[in-house]
Amino acid sequence: MSHIPNISDITLDIEKKLCGENHKLCKCKVISLIIENKEKNINELDQNGTCLLHNLFKYKKYDLLKKLMERKDLNINKVDSKKKHLIDIININYDEYIDFIKLILQREDFNINKHNKHGNTLLHKLTINSHEELIKLLLNFPSIDIDNISEEHDTALYLACFYEYPNLVELFL
Repeated sequence: MSHIPNISDITLDIEKKLCGENHKLCKCKVISLIIENKEKNINELDQNGTCLLHNLFKYKKYDLLKKLMERKDLNINKVDSKKKHLIDIININYDEYIDFIKLILQREDFNINKHNKHGNTLLHKLTINSHEELIKLLLNFPSIDIDNISEEHDTALYLACFYEYPNLVELFL
């Protein structure tokens, strides 16, 4: 099994509690046990100031992320100690994240219009990078605000015009 870099900060103490001094369990197995244990605070920040949700998303652990998303007590809009929201973690290479984003959009409590620390929403980020497939998904989200204004005073339509993405302009009109 693979390991998740930097997640040991959140799991080391739990590994020791679960396994005693013989804590050689795979990180993924320990994280799975954490997620399954309804008494564990899955929204807690680790020693690096990040939460389990952000780490699983960042390291593309789809099976564990899917399992975590089933927890009703998950704070999908969690902000870490550096004021990063989940949309800040989404890499420029969006193709890697399509399945993750689809999974997140299944949660009704996801704040689709939340601005990241740079003042952009997920729609702004996807528009800047011309990711039409994911934009179509976002536009079907009931509470999407396509006229949401970024910190730079841009709407998604303006960005699509500015970057000369005619297909996106049509979607927003």
